Amino acid sequence: MSTIYLAANTNGIDAYIWPKAKTITESGIPLNRASAIGDECIDIAMLSINGLLAVGCPANAQQEVKDAVLRAHGLVSGREDYDGFREFMGYTREKATMSGLDIGEVVCFSDKDGVLCGKRDYSRGSEFAKLIRRSGEDYPLMRVITGSTVSQNRESGFMEAYGLTPDNLRGNSAIAKDPYIVLCENGSVRINVLDHRDVIVSDRLDEEQVRLLTEDCREDVMVRMEQELFPEMNLNWEAEYMRQKDNIRGVYAVPKKTMVTFNVPQSLRTTEEGFKFRKKVLNILDEEIRRNGFATEIVT
Repeated sequence: MSTIYLAANTNGIDAYIWPKAKTITESGIPLNRASAIGDECIDIAMLSINGLLAVGCPANAQQEVKDAVLRAHGLVSGREDYDGFREFMGYTREKATMSGLDIGEVVCFSDKDGVLCGKRDYSRGSEFAKLIRRSGEDYPLMRVITGSTVSQNRESGFMEAYGLTPDNLRGNSAIAKDPYIVLCENGSVRINVLDHRDVIVSDRLDEEQVRLLTEDCREDVMVRMEQELFPEMNLNWEAEYMRQKDNIRGVYAVPKKTMVTFNVPQSLRTTEEGFKFRKKVLNILDEEIRRNGFATEIVT
């Protein structure tokens, strides 16, 4: 059985088979032509891949991420979110020049939330849209790698705001060769930006193990959360992603194809109660996933 990785951040708790690092190492791209930038603990393995051309993080990254980037002799930007990303673009260009590479030969894997944008803040999207239109020419080939779902990227307005659309990218010859550049659920589900079809990396994942995680384990965890957590913490299930801001005690069980994710209620995210919620959900996930025959690894 595969190892299931467990991770928690301010907004949610994840269980996944396919880590972001695997998306890079199994991409077929030479590591000395790949760069990566992220901001949360779930990104550390990706940023610690030996042999990458460049790694970095913005100023708003978690301290553990900054420490990992420094160990890899990468760039810890003094700027937050998109400004940190732009500084990393300059850093990647410098590293490419030093290595004798043309910038268009480099592929940059960038996390979305906390790097390209703040939480649902897409105000810098028009700048990125101009950049990615020249991706593979004046800028690295871009890959947006995120734990969020296909629908969360489409329906939230992110892809439209950031120019990840056929109208913006159809004339780019480098993207035409490989248009699957929005890498959802850590890269296990990919969106073709030229026709918005998605594809799951089914040939590299055991379908039965994915089903066991996303159906059986998920259902078992939800039953225990409802019995053990909800009465004690006055919580309830929220059925719709976009209504979480209105239901401040609502837990959203994100429907995913290869992962299990529970969003932390809005009112708890930066509180001690939220820390308690994340810890308890992690423990339940760990116990139920092990009971179903998997090994687990908690990512910190």
